Amino acid sequence: MKQFLYIIILLLNFSCKKEKNNSVELNSDKQESIAIKDTVKLDNNRGSNPIYKSVELAKNDKDSIFKWIAPKEFSKLDRRTVKAKSGLLIRDSLGNKIGKLDFGEVIYILNYSKDSTTIVDNSNVIKGRTAKIVTKWSYESIKVSDNKYKHNWYVLKDNIGFIFDGFLYENSQNTNDNTIYKYGYLVLGEKGEDSKIDLQKVLEIKKIDFEKYKNQILDKQKITPIEAPKKIDGTITLSFENGEHLILKDTTYHSEYNPTKSFNVFHHRDFPNSYMVSENMFFMPNTHTEISIKNGDTLNTFNGYPYVSPNKKYVILVTHDLTECYHDTYFEVHKKSIDNSYTRLISFTPESWSYPFKKNNSAGMDDIFSLYWLDDDEFIINVVNYVGECYNPEKLSKPYFLKFKIKI
Repeated sequence: MKQFLYIIILLLNFSCKKEKNNSVELNSDKQESIAIKDTVKLDNNRGSNPIYKSVELAKNDKDSIFKWIAPKEFSKLDRRTVKAKSGLLIRDSLGNKIGKLDFGEVIYILNYSKDSTTIVDNSNVIKGRTAKIVTKWSYESIKVSDNKYKHNWYVLKDNIGFIFDGFLYENSQNTNDNTIYKYGYLVLGEKGEDSKIDLQKVLEIKKIDFEKYKNQILDKQKITPIEAPKKIDGTITLSFENGEHLILKDTTYHSEYNPTKSFNVFHHRDFPNSYMVSENMFFMPNTHTEISIKNGDTLNTFNGYPYVSPNKKYVILVTHDLTECYHDTYFEVHKKSIDNSYTRLISFTPESWSYPFKKNNSAGMDDIFSLYWLDDDEFIINVVNYVGECYNPEKLSKPYFLKFKIKI
């Protein structure tokens, strides 16, 4: 019986919730036995795990290699996302803490233990196995010809760790073409990477009859900025209480677009002690930066106009790209941190609905987006059917309403 209790206690230590101030950062500055020249990405996916490149591998370093990974083997490795909100500790084979994974981080798993274990965490029963993971990837670069290199991938013994997989999401992306949860790209957390989990694990989305919810609306929000310092000849000057100033000037790149980048400044009702700086640039979503009126410090940066929940717990961002043929929709949820800043919780690109526009009398389109809060974690937005290529005023669907509930 004592031995059984010892195993349970040991496994509970995998959860970061039971540990404080003793964890080591996963990507430490510790020097490896091979020469690290720079950092590259494993593939072209945004947010891939960091890979470390070595120009050549010395013979006496080969003893430090745990395993060489062939391309076919690499593609078959399990790639999973951390769901423990307070993080997940990494341990070595002896149980010593060697690192920490944050919520949303994606890791590669070499193998799992044969036996599973059930633990209790905050009254929740969780079943899982021990997973052997890669904390860093390395490769040797061999020159094949001018400007062409062959890369042989490997894992160092020091870059192997163990975690409890009960605190990882399963890879179960809902790919049904008819589902409202279909997405192209999903990221969780501030350090998150491209995840392939079921969106229903983090959000509840329903198509609704808006009339049935009218009496439950706590707050309706549209983009209603309060004007701040005006723009003169493409320039805005912000003055701060400490006497300093910030000059924002529109720019044009080789006269291709006029202007290529432009700024606007306004006061947002939910950030009364700040300037909200809107930065518009072709091919990119609008960026909104909260700047302190007191001293000019940057307090928050949002990819889109921030819609703040009634109790200020969440910020919702729904926007689109600004190409000549804009069509991509971006959806984000940010959550308020202890220091009162907002950090990313969920970000995805929907592939079942799109940002709402409506044909106007000039054969163009008008933005008709609105957001309605039902509670601090529940809201309604209006959308149109998914636009796969380009918005066409003649082919836009009739707008309809979706209700969202944040589940994490």
